[in-house]
Amino acid sequence: MKSRLPQDEDLPTWAHTALLVLIAAPFAGLLIWPGVTAVASGVLPPISGPEFGQWMFGNRELRGHHAVLAGSALCGLGLAILLLAAAYSRWAQHHPMLRIFPWVFLACAVVLYSYAMKAVQP
Repeated sequence: MKSRLPQDEDLPTWAHTALLVLIAAPFAGLLIWPGVTAVASGVLPPISGPEFGQWMFGNRELRGHHAVLAGSALCGLGLAILLLAAAYSRWAQHHPMLRIFPWVFLACAVVLYSYAMKAVQP
């Protein structure tokens, strides 16, 4: 029985790319929103992780330079998620740089996150 929903191959390239980014957007938003808030205000409250009691930057509030650094790291990780989604689009299949750049950006974001973790430890 044929499905009434359009198949992946039937979608135009722009719609396929938009759907990939829309699927990744909530996950990226969970990192970007507190990151932008921390950069703008200079305050980053504790961010809980996937398990209760696990913290991304410790269980204390960060202020000033440490909050901006941690917020930048969160924004970088969120942007890396969006770029990885775009890297799997049909549009990126014809542009090799668009398939490689997100992975390089992800590596840089992880290095920034590691640096921020070491910098904000008491």
